[in-house]
Amino acid sequence: MAFLRDQRDPVAQLLKSNRDVRSVLIPAIAGAVAGMIGVGAAIYFAMPG
Repeated sequence: MAFLRDQRDPVAQLLKSNRDVRSVLIPAIAGAVAGMIGVGAAIYFAMPG
């Protein structure tokens, strides 16, 4: 039984860490996209002509 419990715990940890990663990753990706749009707009407006 201890072996089965040990097998199940890493899965629960993985699911928990996966949820944590997703909750961090989505805002990070959104921020990166917004940053790229901002940089692109700045370059576009800074270009002569």
